[in-house]
Amino acid sequence: MKSLIFSLFATLLFVSGTHAQKGTTVETASIKITKNKTVTNFKYSSIGDFEKNSNAVIDEAGRTNTSGSEECSVTIEMTVSVTVNAGLGVVGGEVTTTVSASITASCAGAVAAAKKLRAQLIAMASAH
Repeated sequence: MKSLIFSLFATLLFVSGTHAQKGTTVETASIKITKNKTVTNFKYSSIGDFEKNSNAVIDEAGRTNTSGSEECSVTIEMTVSVTVNAGLGVVGGEVTTTVSASITASCAGAVAAAKKLRAQLIAMASAH
């Protein structure tokens, strides 16, 4: 009788423990633009925010100098990070996947290349 009660109690604890903790996902993204020795950083709190707002940043990075005295060159570095924290009873873990890529090109060519890179990073992050 004692072993039956203990078995029921242990099963109840195991089942309630597995349902008590829920997994969480944290997404972040950033863009770092270096143009004419000026560095500008943009941070996004989610992949959706990055997808929605990063096109304008990329377009702005491709605008040429108004002086026209020197050739315009820009480096665009993008980073996307997804952290999944899963708990199962007392056993759990955290897995972080970070993908980073950068391009250096003329201002005219940087926009198209950066938008392709952006689309690939979003696709990789969304696959999680």
